Amino acid sequence: MRVCENAGCEIVFEPQSFNQKYHDEVCRQIATNKRLMEKYHAKRRRIGGEVRICKTEGCETKLSRYNESEICQKCVAFSAESRRQVLLGMFG
Repeated sequence: MRVCENAGCEIVFEPQSFNQKYHDEVCRQIATNKRLMEKYHAKRRRIGGEVRICKTEGCETKLSRYNESEICQKCVAFSAESRRQVLLGMFG
């Protein structure tokens, strides 16, 4: 038995497949439409020039409206270099 993952719907149901999250098609459609609208509005705010700050702890870099990520390029490069150093340490 599972609880429907749609916000506000707490119906307990028996899933018909191992990955079923919602109790029926209507609930699934409501959750999907809500998620799509959240992404749409986030993109509109980003393109409109809303000030966004890098999500990496300790980084205060303002993100460009053209950067779709929530992390600045400097932090992405640092993370990639860190992974590279870990892998080199494992093999070398």
